[in-house]
Amino acid sequence: MAMLYGGFVLFILAFVIFASTQNFDLVEKDYYAKELAYQDQIERIIRTKALPEQPRIEYHAEDKAIILHFPESFRPDNIDGTLHLFRPSNARWDKIFPLSLDNERKQVIPADWLIRGKWTTKLNWSVAGVEYYQEDMLIVP
Repeated sequence: MAMLYGGFVLFILAFVIFASTQNFDLVEKDYYAKELAYQDQIERIIRTKALPEQPRIEYHAEDKAIILHFPESFRPDNIDGTLHLFRPSNARWDKIFPLSLDNERKQVIPADWLIRGKWTTKLNWSVAGVEYYQEDMLIVP
């Protein structure tokens, strides 16, 4: 019985020593700056959701194109930003396009390179210094 108790004590001591030597960084070094940046992102999303009408992103299979539509309340020459097509399963297929809207507040992006499956669209834009952000899912059949 003494050997069993001694073995248990040695096991607990070994486990305590092992656990105390592990390094757990639960917070990043610049966590405060990253928290502020994340708060800015939340504010962009809130501003976007507060709009009466939000931009639409559609995939047209017959044209093999992505079409981005902005609401009539925006002037096309006043919008600056990017559209990021994000592929969750493979980062090599990610692409970023600068916004370049026509007079109808529309942008057509040729998408013959687009692989079937789930894509995430991340639309960042600003109008007169006010920033917006919209994230949607795009399914390519």
